[in-house]
Amino acid sequence: MNNRAGIWVALLCCGCASRAGGDLPGAGAGGTGAGGDLAGSGESGEGVSGSGGSLAEPGAGASGASEPSSSGPAEPTFGPPGPPPELAQVDPGYPLVVPAGGMCPAGTAPSERFWCTDVPYCYCEYVCAPACGAGEVCMPAGAAGGAASCQCHGALEASDGGCVWRGLGPDPSFDDASSWRLYARSVSGDGAAAEVSEGRLELSVAQRCGYAWAGTAARLPAASQLPAGAALVFDYRAASDAPDASSAIGLRLQGLQAGAPLDLSGSPAQMRRCISLPEEPRLALLELSIESNGTCAEAVSYELEVDNLRLEADPSCG
Repeated sequence: MNNRAGIWVALLCCGCASRAGGDLPGAGAGGTGAGGDLAGSGESGEGVSGSGGSLAEPGAGASGASEPSSSGPAEPTFGPPGPPPELAQVDPGYPLVVPAGGMCPAGTAPSERFWCTDVPYCYCEYVCAPACGAGEVCMPAGAAGGAASCQCHGALEASDGGCVWRGLGPDPSFDDASSWRLYARSVSGDGAAAEVSEGRLELSVAQRCGYAWAGTAARLPAASQLPAGAALVFDYRAASDAPDASSAIGLRLQGLQAGAPLDLSGSPAQMRRCISLPEEPRLALLELSIESNGTCAEAVSYELEVDNLRLEADPSCG
């Protein structure tokens, strides 16, 4: 179906197990699942008992800290599996209604975007008259009443020429942190941090069982907008003193394809990954993360700085 599951891409992970989250909309809202679990030694990922996390409002930095257990030395375990669900939800931009008794309510019709092969009328969409044009979505009437109306999809902007796509997000150069959601978690001390500072996104993990995450609603255009192919591109600097299979720097976005791993030398570099765009405009969760597993609180060093995040036409991706 068009509503495909998101793809988790481990930029640096050897022998790790990952869980891709799907983006299935609920009643009136869609979302993308939380980040994947990474595990080593053939075991499944498991949250750290007693470890605390730090939630940040959009644009606020997050650092993770909790007190270690006093019952004895830290046992080999695995870091937290991902950010809280409330941070990892993005409405794809199509208001949906769950049918009652197998029938769509008045003013709606079976969705052609989010349909199921085994259950009729999995979701219903609002119907506007006349029908909405290219790039428009039929939105329900507000609390004040009135009729449903056609509006530009959230990934697009209204202009004299209709609904147009103006880029991946409102702040590709990280000058305004308000569009980002940040989360960090570690066993003790300042073992992980996530912030937007001085025009760039910064993630760092200094202890095993640490996790640093940043997410934003990416504006994906229809594939017809970039018919020759498209790539997700960003400038970055990544570094680690001892990269291993139990840690990973991750990137996740619907349709993103696999590619070369990050350069961990600490030198400025550019990442370019081909992406398969949806048939229609869509808002999707874009995530960057660092996760380090192993013996909790053991020192480790991973850093990632990202700037100039964008979506470009790329014929080599066609």
